Amino acid sequence: MKIIGFGLSVVVCLAACGAKAPSLTASTPPAITFDAGALVGGTARVSAAIYSTTPDDVRLSWLHCDSVGTCSPIAGAMGRIYQIALTDEGQGLRFDETATLAGTMLVTSSQISAAIDTTPIQTQPGQITGMFNVGGQLNLIPGQFDRAARIGNYQWAMCTSPSSCTPVTSTMDFYMVQAADAGKTPRVRYEAEHLGTKAMVEVSSTTPIAP
Repeated sequence: MKIIGFGLSVVVCLAACGAKAPSLTASTPPAITFDAGALVGGTARVSAAIYSTTPDDVRLSWLHCDSVGTCSPIAGAMGRIYQIALTDEGQGLRFDETATLAGTMLVTSSQISAAIDTTPIQTQPGQITGMFNVGGQLNLIPGQFDRAARIGNYQWAMCTSPSSCTPVTSTMDFYMVQAADAGKTPRVRYEAEHLGTKAMVEVSSTTPIAP
């Protein structure tokens, strides 16, 4: 068996190649695109490689790759459209076409894509509950995210309008209402973190604080 490299392609002669150049080459490798960004739950598509001669057979495979370029096949991913899974987050995608022609096998690979985003995405909004009166306790229910997320860095505020809010002294997931809060509505911002990537989330209530 003899292996000959051609840029992003590798030719493997299943029979002896001798000194003769392989008859199967790819002038254009496959290329990955994303419908709406490199996001979990999104869709990745790939164009077909362009060959010098029509192959007898072409087999397709997706791989995910770590930060140093080590790639491993994704089980069952053998079409030109791939639904990005949670197991892909933080890794890039690569696509391989394995073409065969008269005993010669050519593997042509795409470039490794950008890493799949690890930012947690909120799937159910949070809410503020509790006693909306002076001396009462307000509580944050942070909602749900599409992956495990650590919630923290709470920033409570009281608002006289959506664009006019004053921070208050609470860094917890609850707040004890003060006399100065009467007539205002509460807002809380917090961070959702997953694998070191943070998303800032905001929850507001339209219920004013009663005296």
